[in-house]
Amino acid sequence: MKKVISVVLVLLMLGTLLSGCGKNQAENSSEKEKGTNGTKVDGETIDVEIWVYFEDKECDYFTDIMNTWGEENGYKFKIVSYPFADLNKQYAMGMVSGELPDIAMINNCDTASYVEMGMLQDITEKVGEWGQKENFYDTSLNTTTIDGKLYGLPYNSNCLVLYYDEDLLKEANVSVPKSWDELADVAQQLTKQNQYGFALALPNNDEGTFQYFPFLYSSGADMYNMGSKDAISSLQFLKDMMDAGAISTEVINWSQADVCQQFMQGNAAMMINGPWQIPLLEESVPDKNWKCAPIPADKEQASALGGEGFSIVKDGDIEKLWPVMEFMMDKDTLADWTHEVGKLPPRKDAIDKYSDWLDDEIMQVFFDQLNYAAVLGPSVNWSEISTAIYTALQETMTGQKTAEDACKDAQIKIEGLMK
Repeated sequence: MKKVISVVLVLLMLGTLLSGCGKNQAENSSEKEKGTNGTKVDGETIDVEIWVYFEDKECDYFTDIMNTWGEENGYKFKIVSYPFADLNKQYAMGMVSGELPDIAMINNCDTASYVEMGMLQDITEKVGEWGQKENFYDTSLNTTTIDGKLYGLPYNSNCLVLYYDEDLLKEANVSVPKSWDELADVAQQLTKQNQYGFALALPNNDEGTFQYFPFLYSSGADMYNMGSKDAISSLQFLKDMMDAGAISTEVINWSQADVCQQFMQGNAAMMINGPWQIPLLEESVPDKNWKCAPIPADKEQASALGGEGFSIVKDGDIEKLWPVMEFMMDKDTLADWTHEVGKLPPRKDAIDKYSDWLDDEIMQVFFDQLNYAAVLGPSVNWSEISTAIYTALQETMTGQKTAEDACKDAQIKIEGLMK
């Protein structure tokens, strides 16, 4: 039965490209290949191929650090960077043709699918021998843990927080909201003319699910309990804010990048977004007085976790490839890497390396929220689960269905996937 499921998954992924979680990535028209000539150790050079979907800056940085390490340790790397939307398709094709890399970059919500297809190698024993597991955030490790076994390690993490325009809050004489009731009240007071009090992205794709997750999990529900009273309350809360005029009806069409644009232009006083928006805000609106805070909570604090990890492909020589993983996942490597490209390291002990991380109030909010970030998946049925959730969002926010009916219909779809 597992073989049948795996074949079906491969065919599905060949037919349709799976969407990513969290941050949008640039889509280039062609792949990029970069390599280095390794220095032989005991007469042998170990060839390693790695597939990624990095943008240019990160691809260049990753290539440089791997080449430098490879030349010193007898490894020759071929690093192939595909457009974000194409990498899953390449893996699916590779499963059919037998042509796969040695090490694969995996979006954190897709790990379970590749484990089910038999593409990834169990590295639990190696990680245990390494002795560094406890230094990773539990939430980040959960993205590469399937049925209690590790099939990869996270190399970066991101999460969502509340951004707010401090000047607008002071002008309205309101405090930063900490609860749902306070969020609704403050957003209403900040709404005037062309300015909405609050903005988030709820489009008809995985970004909608990603941005909704903090509200779903804060209610006390999760993605497997969409029909519960708690889940219904989370969707109803957002619908009520829209009906009150504190959220634009256009949020069902906005991407996370669109939401940031609304915030920068002064059309939204508060927004939900991730750390990748920080450089854009600093560059585009240097005079804007903005800050970050945890997302207002209902029953419990919650955020949503995005990011990627690296896995050793099933038939790879783990003894030869594990030193590469150890280098990539080393505390200093991850600190330098993520700091250079504006991401968050998945290791708690990596944060101390850079004073701007330690001293920056904004970054501290993100690091703290990693402890409360809900993982998208990991489930072999994640794509269909996400579709059921963002469909419920669309149906509720557009008034096609009540929150209760939309959530219960989503629950039926999700339960059907679990059989």
